[in-house]
Amino acid sequence: MQLRTVRLERVRRFNGLLELDDLREGINLIYGPNETGKSTIQMAIAAAFLEKYSSQAPQQELAPRDQPDARPRVQVTFVHDGETYELTKEFFRRGGTCVLRQGSTTFTGEEAVARLVGLFRFEAPSSRLISEAQLGLPGVFWVPQGGALGVEAALDHARVHFIREIGDEIGSARETAADALVERLRRIRTEVVTPTGRGGPLAQARRDLDRCEVAVAQQEELQRNSKLLRDRLAQIQAELTDLEAQGVEAALGAEIEVIGQRHVELRAMLAARERMLGERASLDERIADANQRLSSLTEEIERLRQFEAEAVTIEGTLAEREAELERHRSALVSLQAQDDRLGLRQAFMRLEREHQASIEQLAAVVERENDVRARQRTSLEIREQIEHLSEQLQAVVVAEESADQLAELEARCVDLRARLQAVSTKVAVEIVEAGRLYLDGKAQLDSASLLLEEEMLLEVPGIARISLVPQQRAAALRLELDAAEADLADRLRATGAKDVGELRRREQERHDLASSLDGRRRELAQLLGDADPAVELADLERRREVQAQRCEAIAQERAVLAESFGHSSDEVNLSPEAIDQLHGMIGFHTTTINRLEDEVRASREERLVKTEAIRWLMDSVDQRGGADGVERLRDRLDQLTQERERVDQDLAALDGRIGTEDLASLEERSVELHQRMEHHKDRIRRYREERGELIGQIRGDPFSEEELAGVVLARDRARTLVAALEERSEALATLIEVAEGIIADVQADLTAPLRDRLISYANHLFLAASVELDAAFKPRNLLRDGVVEPVSQLSFGTREQMALLTRLGVADLMAERGVPVFLMLDDAILNADGVRLTRLKTILTMAARRYQILIFTCRPELFSDLEPSRTIDLAATIQRS
Repeated sequence: MQLRTVRLERVRRFNGLLELDDLREGINLIYGPNETGKSTIQMAIAAAFLEKYSSQAPQQELAPRDQPDARPRVQVTFVHDGETYELTKEFFRRGGTCVLRQGSTTFTGEEAVARLVGLFRFEAPSSRLISEAQLGLPGVFWVPQGGALGVEAALDHARVHFIREIGDEIGSARETAADALVERLRRIRTEVVTPTGRGGPLAQARRDLDRCEVAVAQQEELQRNSKLLRDRLAQIQAELTDLEAQGVEAALGAEIEVIGQRHVELRAMLAARERMLGERASLDERIADANQRLSSLTEEIERLRQFEAEAVTIEGTLAEREAELERHRSALVSLQAQDDRLGLRQAFMRLEREHQASIEQLAAVVERENDVRARQRTSLEIREQIEHLSEQLQAVVVAEESADQLAELEARCVDLRARLQAVSTKVAVEIVEAGRLYLDGKAQLDSASLLLEEEMLLEVPGIARISLVPQQRAAALRLELDAAEADLADRLRATGAKDVGELRRREQERHDLASSLDGRRRELAQLLGDADPAVELADLERRREVQAQRCEAIAQERAVLAESFGHSSDEVNLSPEAIDQLHGMIGFHTTTINRLEDEVRASREERLVKTEAIRWLMDSVDQRGGADGVERLRDRLDQLTQERERVDQDLAALDGRIGTEDLASLEERSVELHQRMEHHKDRIRRYREERGELIGQIRGDPFSEEELAGVVLARDRARTLVAALEERSEALATLIEVAEGIIADVQADLTAPLRDRLISYANHLFLAASVELDAAFKPRNLLRDGVVEPVSQLSFGTREQMALLTRLGVADLMAERGVPVFLMLDDAILNADGVRLTRLKTILTMAARRYQILIFTCRPELFSDLEPSRTIDLAATIQRS
C-alpha cells in the first residue's frame, strides 16, 4: 500500500487548506518545529480511516479551537493492489459524510466504513471516538507522539486479526480441539478433587487419613512414653547406688584443708615481694632522672658551640650582600636617567600615530555620510513605487468567497449528478399500438427508456394502472443536487463573476500585485534597517565636527613636544633594540635590588635570633654547673645502678620460693572443691526425688495395646482409598498435560514467524542477539552474549527500540499476506544513542523496501543521512498555503 496525498480543511490549527502531495514509496520525512501540526496531521489521517464520521466527539476533537461548529474535512488518496482509492470524511454530529471511491466504484456511509474495516483489519467504532480496544492492526502501525512503548497494548487489541491472518497456515484448529478436550478432562477431574484441591472425595479421604495418622501417632507416642518411664527408673536406681558407694565427700574434705594452709604461707611471701618491687621502681625513676639531666646538659653545651660558629658565618654573608646592594643601586640610578630622556621621543611618536588615525577616521565619517544620503534618495523612489502598487491593488475587486470554495461546490454538484445517475431506476416504456399507453395522463406515441427520478403513473386503459415510486435515495440526491446548483448560482452572482475560472483569474491578479507590494516593502525595510536616515545624517555631521577638532588639538600638542626635545643628546635616537635592552637592564637591576634587600633583612633577623639563642644557652649551662656538673651526674648514676642490681638479686631469690602459684588460683581451687562437694550432694538428692516421681507415673500409665491395634487398622484402610483416588487424579492430570502440550505447540507455531523477524532485526540492532516471545506475541526476554535479560527490566531507550522492532515484524508479516500496511512514526526513536540510531535508520531503510513509512519529527538533523524518498518541510508548506 502507498499513501499518495493528504488534504486537511478546518482541522485544528489548519483553518484553511493544507495539502501534502506526492507522498512516495519508502520513507517520507515530515519535519517542523514544535506546534507546527505534525501530530495533528497524524491524528487526522488516523481519523479518516478509523473514526466515526457522524459522532460529535471526533468533530469536537478535530475542529479549530476558535470554530467549535466547523465541519473538519480530511481527504486521503492511496494505492493498494494496483487500485487507487480516494477516502473523504467530513465530521459533524449526525450530519457528517464518508465517501470511499475505489476505481469507478463509490461507497458511502456505513458501506464505506465496512469496506475500510475489511481492508485495514480493525473494528468499526460504535459511538463517540474509537476506543483502543477497537484499533486492531492500525494501532500497531501508527505510533503517536509519546506512544512508542504502547506496543504491548496494541498487540493485545490486534491479536484476533493477527491470528486470523497467519492461523490457517499452521492449522490453528488443533488448538481449539485441544481446548475442548482439556475442558472435558478438567470437568471429570473435579469429580475426584476440586481445582483448588480443598474439596471432593480425594480431599475428604486425605483428611480422614490425616485424622487416622494422628490417632496412630498418639497411641505410638503413649507406647514410647511408657517404655521410657520404665527404662529411666532402672537407670536412676543404678546411678544412685554407684554414687553412694564412691566415698567422694571424705576425699574432697581432706584436699580442702591442705589448700587452706598453703594459702596463708603464700600471702606472707607476696607481701614481701611487693615491698621489694616498690624499692626497685623508686631506683628506676632516680636513674632515669639522672640520665635525662646528663643528656640535656650535654646537648645544650653542643648546641652553644654550633650557634657560635653559625653567627660568625652570618656576619660575613651580611657584609657581602650589603656591598653588592650598593653597586646595583648606583647602576639603576644611571639607567633611569637615560630612560627619562627617551620618554619625550616616545610621546612625540605616539602623537604622530594618533594624528594619522584621526585623519583616517574623519575620512571614514565623510564616506559614511555620502552613503547614507544615497540610501535616502533610493528609499524615496521605492516609497513612490509602493504607493503606485497600493493604488493598483485597491482597484482589483475580489469577492469575499474564494475560488477554491466555489470549485469545491462545483465538484460536489458534478459528484451528485454522477451518484444520481448511478442510483436512478430505468423504466422501459414499450408501446405496441400508438396512443394505448398513458404516462402521467399523457398518451405516449413512441417506445422509450426513462430514468425514474420522480413518482410516475403508467396506465393502459382497461388493462392496467401502475404507480411507480423512485428509490428514496435517488429522490434525496435530486433534492441535494438542486440545492447545491442553486447555492452555486447564487454565490457566483454575489461575486459578479461568470464562472469559477474568472474568479480564479481575479484572485491570481490580486495575489501577484500583493506579492510585488510585499517585495518592495521588504526591500525598503532592508534598505533602511532600524535607523532613520535623517537621524543618522545628523549624528554623522556631529561626529565629523568632533573628529576635525580632535585632529587640530593633536597637531598643536605635537608642535609643543617637538620644541621640548629638539636640542637633547643623541641618546634620544636609540634604536628599538637598544631601547628594549635599556628597559631590560633597568628591570634586572630593580629585581636584583629587591632580592638583595630581602636577603639582607633576613640575614639581620637570623643574626638577632642566633645572638639571643647563644645568650640563653650560656645562662642555662652556667646555672647547671658547666663541664663539672657533667662529671658529678655521671658518678651519681653509677651509684644508683649498683644499688638496683642488689635489689634484683634479692627479688629473684624470693620469686624462687613463691614458684608459679598465686592466691587467685588457690582460691579458685578451694571454691571448685566446695562446688564439687555441693554438686555431689545435690545429684544424690535429685536422683532420689526423680525415682519417687517415676514410680507414681508408672502406676498411672494410660497406654493400651488393644486401642493401638484398632487405630492402625483404620489408618491402613484410609491409605488404600487415598491411593486409589490419587491414581485416578494423576491419570487425568497426565491427559490434561498432553492436551496443553498440543496447545503450547500451536502457540509456538503462531509466534514463530514474528519471532524469526524480530531475531533478524535484533541482530542488526544489538549484534548477536535473540528474542523470546510470550503467548500474546510480546517480547519477553532479550538474549545477548549468553545472558537472558527480561525486556521489562531494560532501559527506557532499549524498550522503545524493542517496541519499534516488534511493530516492524508485524508489518512484515501482514504486508506479505496482502494486508494494506503503512507506518506512521511520530518521534519514536529519539532515545537512541548515536550507534543505535544509525542502525535503526538502516533497519527502517530495509523495511521501507516492503511498505511505506511516514516519519514525523521536530529534529530533522537526526535523519540527515537517511536519504528519504520524499522530504516535507511542514513550516514552509504551511507558509505557502
